[in-house]
Amino acid sequence: NDRYSFYLSAEEYAEYYSRRIGNVSGTGIEAEYDEKSGFLLITSVASDSPAEKSGISAGDFISSVDDEAVTKENASKVLIFAKFS
Repeated sequence: NDRYSFYLSAEEYAEYYSRRIGNVSGTGIEAEYDEKSGFLLITSVASDSPAEKSGISAGDFISSVDDEAVTKENASKVLIFAKFS
């Protein structure tokens, strides 16, 4: 029950790792878990990124990604997929 870590399957890790080393471009967001709302708060959006082009702005919230609701316990995992999906 370590709240600072989470489990990734081998497939999820391979996808995450390939994206971290630059093989896949991301959505262009930076976000953090917001205790007050219980959601991910977008803190910045990269210029000319897919996120900016779709109208996402700093200050917006992410409540779920791929039908997985954001919780305090899974926020780090959900953020990985929000940033790189």
